[in-house]
Order: sequence, then structure tokens, then C-alpha cells
Amino acid sequence: MSVTDTWTERRMQKALHNPFAAPVTNYLTDVLISSCCAVGVIYHDARPAVRKRFRDGQRIRMSDIHSVSREGRFCVIRTASQSRYVVVTFHADDGKRSVIDFLKILSNGFYATPGRLQ
Repeated sequence: MSVTDTWTERRMQKALHNPFAAPVTNYLTDVLISSCCAVGVIYHDARPAVRKRFRDGQRIRMSDIHSVSREGRFCVIRTASQSRYVVVTFHADDGKRSVIDFLKILSNGFYATPGRLQ
């Protein structure tokens, strides 16, 4: 793992040693929520080696967010594909603001992205 700064590295170590309520799929840094999904840099893919799709340091866009919860000092995002992502750090510019805005939208309900458009 090659996280870009020491503060993020310290947060990652805390997240890796934090006892979460359920298994974690991946850990994300530099997270920003847009259009009911999150974009971030992924680390520590927990899937078995034959199913791993992402390498450490790869930027991903995840499936639609179904819930956001707080576990200890970390946000945990559960997606439509039943993945659980731990947010290690938010995007420096508007990452935290994007979560607050998303939670307002989520509280009013939203339509998930359809599996097919046509």
C-alpha cells in the first residue's frame, strides 16, 4: 500500500485495526459522493484473490449507496451490491460536504439507478 501522505497512512492504520460491526469489503481514501454513488481510491480489497477486481491505489466509482453509518471514528457506506466500504478520508475540497448533502437526499428518498436504461 502506498498512501500519499502520513496523515492518511495513520488514519488507514486506525481503520484497519478498528473493530467494525460486519466484514469490510474495502477501505477508501479521497472520497466524494456524487449522484448517489461514491468515488474514491481503494485499498485492501477483502475479496478472495480469484475475485479481486481492484488493486491498491485504483480510483473507483461504486454502485448506488443504500446507507451511510458511523462506526467509531469512521463512516461506513453500504451499496446496492451489498459491499461495505470504510471511508478513511474524504476529498479535501468537498468530500465531507458531499456526505452531508447526500444524507439530506437519502432522508427524502431517491430512485436508484436502473439496471437497464432502455
